[in-house]
Amino acid sequence: QGHSAPVPSSAPLHAAPEQIHSTPVPAAAPGSEPAPASAPASAPAQTEPEHGHSMPAPEASPVPAPALAPASALAPPPLAPLIPAPLIPAVSAATPAASPSAAGMSHVSSVVQQSAEQAPAASEQDSMAAEAAPIFSVAAAAAGRADATMERLAVAEHAEPEAKENEADAEEDRRPRLKDEATFLENDMTINIMPSVHGNVLMPLTDGGVQYLLAGARANVGVRDGRYMFEAKIVEVLNPVQDPRAQHAKLPQPRHLLRMGFSTGGSSLFLGDTEDSVCFDSEGAFTHNKRSSLVSQKFARDQVVAVLLNLDEGSPNANTVSLFRDGVRISQPQPLPEGLRGKPLFPTITFRCVTVHVNFGPMPLKALPFSCRTLQDAAQKDVVVAMHSQPRDGKYEVIFPISLPDEGTFDWLDMFLEKHPDFTELSDRKILEWAAKSGIFRPKGYSYKVSNDKPEMGFGIQMDDLSVSRLLRSLAASQQRNFVVMEVKSNLVREERKDLVRRFTAPHFKTTAHIMICEPSKEFKDRVHSHLLKQKQEASDIQWRLQQQEKARIKLLEKQQRALDRERKKAEKAAERLARSAAREAKAAALAAKKAEEERAAQEMKKAQDATEAKEGGGDAMKDGEGEQSKPGDGAQPANDQQADAPKPMEVDGGTQQKSEEELKEDNADDDDDEDEEKDDVDDDEMEEDEPVEEHPPRVFLSEEEQKQWFRKSDIPDLSPLVLSSSFTNFTLPQKDEGFDNVIYEWQKKARSADYLREWILSRKLTTRVEEIQPGEWFNEQWHGWQQQLQKWQQVLSDSKDPSRLAPKRDEGEAKDKAESKDIDMEAGGSKEAEKEGEKKAEKTLENEEDMEVDDLDVFGVTDVCNVGSGEPLFASFTFEDWALMSLRFELHTLAHAFRRDVNDPERLGIHHEHLPFYFQRYFRKAFNPRFYGVSTVEELVDFIRDSVAISKNGILESLLSDELDTYDLFLKLTEESRRERQLRIDSGDVSATLKFSKPLLQQSPPVATGAMAALPQQRAYDRGPRPATPGRVYAGPQPASYQSYSYSAQSPQTGYYGKSTGSKAYSGPQVSSGKGYSGPPSIQPYGQKRPYNSSYGKGYAR
Repeated sequence: QGHSAPVPSSAPLHAAPEQIHSTPVPAAAPGSEPAPASAPASAPAQTEPEHGHSMPAPEASPVPAPALAPASALAPPPLAPLIPAPLIPAVSAATPAASPSAAGMSHVSSVVQQSAEQAPAASEQDSMAAEAAPIFSVAAAAAGRADATMERLAVAEHAEPEAKENEADAEEDRRPRLKDEATFLENDMTINIMPSVHGNVLMPLTDGGVQYLLAGARANVGVRDGRYMFEAKIVEVLNPVQDPRAQHAKLPQPRHLLRMGFSTGGSSLFLGDTEDSVCFDSEGAFTHNKRSSLVSQKFARDQVVAVLLNLDEGSPNANTVSLFRDGVRISQPQPLPEGLRGKPLFPTITFRCVTVHVNFGPMPLKALPFSCRTLQDAAQKDVVVAMHSQPRDGKYEVIFPISLPDEGTFDWLDMFLEKHPDFTELSDRKILEWAAKSGIFRPKGYSYKVSNDKPEMGFGIQMDDLSVSRLLRSLAASQQRNFVVMEVKSNLVREERKDLVRRFTAPHFKTTAHIMICEPSKEFKDRVHSHLLKQKQEASDIQWRLQQQEKARIKLLEKQQRALDRERKKAEKAAERLARSAAREAKAAALAAKKAEEERAAQEMKKAQDATEAKEGGGDAMKDGEGEQSKPGDGAQPANDQQADAPKPMEVDGGTQQKSEEELKEDNADDDDDEDEEKDDVDDDEMEEDEPVEEHPPRVFLSEEEQKQWFRKSDIPDLSPLVLSSSFTNFTLPQKDEGFDNVIYEWQKKARSADYLREWILSRKLTTRVEEIQPGEWFNEQWHGWQQQLQKWQQVLSDSKDPSRLAPKRDEGEAKDKAESKDIDMEAGGSKEAEKEGEKKAEKTLENEEDMEVDDLDVFGVTDVCNVGSGEPLFASFTFEDWALMSLRFELHTLAHAFRRDVNDPERLGIHHEHLPFYFQRYFRKAFNPRFYGVSTVEELVDFIRDSVAISKNGILESLLSDELDTYDLFLKLTEESRRERQLRIDSGDVSATLKFSKPLLQQSPPVATGAMAALPQQRAYDRGPRPATPGRVYAGPQPASYQSYSYSAQSPQTGYYGKSTGSKAYSGPQVSSGKGYSGPPSIQPYGQKRPYNSSYGKGYAR
């Protein structure tokens, strides 16, 4: 603890005391005089740094900020004898290599000066140290007063002259002063602030999640010229109880915050959030338009912080703001943004979890290094006063907008608030916007909303329980300001509307219902059309930019492709030139070789001729004697020599001429290549110059359809589908007897608005689903009976395929027919002849029936669908698709009738086809998707079973069959008739009649006894899905005999559930369920072996 820490060189001017004394001061040596407990009356006030060591706070004096001390001022101390030996190493170690910051030296210099003035009786060692070389140390002598200890912190004899403060003392101004009181108006404060009656003390609320929200307040006096200041001091730091739910949430930081600055009138109360404000904060940042930079030191509780605004054009710091702490500058002047210059700027503060005292003057709490006037002491011409308009009758207005969902509710509200900025909106939408500006983290982001009326908070903290909304509504009833209560659903429901009105029964309020229903006003439609045009223009601009980028990309690719083509052509032409050059060289070489060969041959021939002539000439000479000798110089040459040596001009000239022509052609080809290249370059340049360049996107216009549109369509609905479906039938228009002082119909008159609301409710009943509907008793009975009938038909189909069971049934059927014929004949005549004749007719009829094929039968004339002859059922030819369509016929028919019975509303005509999957899932506990049946829409699927159900013109599902059918045979007969028709089309070559059902997708439905899955045995996947609640009986114990019709396959014990028969022997013995499976007889499976478990049909028999 005897070592002093050097002040960082990057510290700003006038570092805080706790920054300078980050290392404890060494304790006094034994026997030395202790430090005084308190300073004299003339000494500066004492403050407590972070580590608990007392130190004098700098007195407010006009001392300009000093410049940085030179490095030579920090040389090792030459007066070592003045310091105790044990402290010399500490002093040397504490001396930094580079010069300390101006902040540290400034504070040390001021302390030394004050101590020298206040302690004239200092010791001789102190005076020597003041004249000595610079020493930077917090070490003190073993004995001495506290002032002497602070003197030895620094001695800067060789320091450079102190820097001059650019701000000068305020000149005397005799102009009239501000008459109005500078204060905060209630309508220019956030609703979570509790102001004091006098003194401008502001305290925020810290309960119910409001502690996470920022509070903001703006003064009523704005500065437009001159130089003025205002002060603020944190008098209390609030620490509300931490929400247990917020332990793992990301809370806004810092928890305690104060921002001070200036903003324009009517702008946001949250400083730094927009371009209309600038501010300093307690963390040392300067913020404008959500951009922050560290420019100052921090400030905390009990420190007086002043913000100086300089709009004096004659000052060196014109159009700047500065920050001072306890009368000392802690920030260099920061320039005002261009957008704020020339506008009246109002003092504004934004804070969280702190109580703030704001001082507007006329006297400052802490004097600055120069004389400066406060806001209250400003000249009247230099300021603007925002007046708070009092209502004429003394009553503030509370407006309740009444509008239908998604029909301009919030557009009207935005337009109203633009015209009346003195109104405060009370809505969950505003709370969510407030939280975003307060920096509260939202995991899903602020763009995600379930609805505009009640957006899901989703912060993971106390605000999620809507406690903020309840608290602010209670608080609003006690404030004197105008409100707009924006509740889309509650303002339309009578009981909820009355509860809202009761909150504002204070005598200073008057409640008004503004009804905006039916066709809006021209002003509103113009606003909507302008928004639509703006959105359309923005979308067009984006599309245009994308097209321009695509054109530029294509153009670049084409240019690159042309460059590649040119390079390729150049390479090809260069190769051709090389080839021509090589051909010329080869040809020249061949000609040279040929010429050399000819010359050699000519020489050889000449030599041979010469030899022959010489030989012949020698023989003649010998034969004739001496011949005549030619005379020298006569110029005579032999004929052969003359012929051989004579030039051949025609041949040589001809060859030369031919060679020149070929070379000329090649040279011309090279020139053509060069011209082509130049032409390509010129063409590219001309192409770039000729292409028109669109500098601006095209202007768009609204179509006729868009101009007829009254309201904008939003991606986020005003009410969630669940809330809308459960409440729209209770929508009513407000009446005065509900507590309203006024009821105003803004768009249309009362009668037309009421008619429009009635028609709107009727149309919504056709298109809005009923979320709370549940299957009724009639549906459960029909569904249970259908399941039993399916099981019976499946058993008949299984028996019809067993020859051992088919013969007895055939004999039984024949005997039955004979008996019936006999009874008829006995009734007719009673004679034996009639009996014999009747027997013959019966035998003939049986023979004809045996010869008759099933496909030739009249489907709707069959009395017994389980035996149309020879024990064969009518559905013997059914395939998987036929069973699926038969089940679909019954399901949609039953659903259409059950909905009307369960909804119990004659104005609801039926199920809209868009909501068919929802109701199908609600009633049958399985998914409904047309893609399972090979089609994409509900209309295409209904066309498969158009003999049973249909979709009306208004999109409602209607059943074509009665809801009082005595038997289910009709669905089977309709399916068989449709199958025959489809088969005829397929046989005639109509490929479109082929069904393309997805068997795996249809089999994913819950295990109900539908024909689609009961017809054929299929391997059941081991799927742990959610257990569906099957309508009908629920069984969890031993089954009665009437319920023991479960067919179980011995060949494939793991295939299927009830309703999937494989033709094997059915088990009808006692079935006892242990709750987790099925134990069959030993003949089928070992006793106690559990049936393959599938959670989708529950544990045990819940059927």
